[in-house]
Amino acid sequence: MHPLLRGLSLVWIASLGAAWAQPPGIEPGWQFGAAQANFSGTWKLNREKSRYGSLRKPVSVIVTIMHKEPAFQYSGSVVDADGDLRNFEFSGNIDGRDYPATRAFGHGAVSLKWIAPNAMTATFRSSDGKWVETTTWSLSRTGRTLTQRVRLKGPDGEISWTEIYDKL
Repeated sequence: MHPLLRGLSLVWIASLGAAWAQPPGIEPGWQFGAAQANFSGTWKLNREKSRYGSLRKPVSVIVTIMHKEPAFQYSGSVVDADGDLRNFEFSGNIDGRDYPATRAFGHGAVSLKWIAPNAMTATFRSSDGKWVETTTWSLSRTGRTLTQRVRLKGPDGEISWTEIYDKL
């Protein structure tokens, strides 16, 4: 084989291996060792791209995130399928420690941790131990799309859904 072709083949094989080695949530283009993504901004739910399965889609969701590593503040409002408005907020650090939080199903604690340069998880556990909500946030390479995958385990079983947000 010609030395130039051999060199190009090795580069192609190495890049293919690197792409396969990336954990879920990392979009192509994010490099290992890259600085953590900044999730700051105002985000609007894209109803058409979001997948709720058997759950009823909310009418609208607006989320505001203020992220200055490691501090993370998350607030917003949702108009549910019945037209009811709910506000929500959370504040803590992305450090794996527990921070007090309240969800629709009660009080508890949330811990946030990085899983990739553009992705983190938030795990909420209710104080009574009946509810566990695991949310994975990932930011697109362009920084214009936020994907939120949610898995909720409760007394009646487990449900999951995916929300896609566009940056305003």
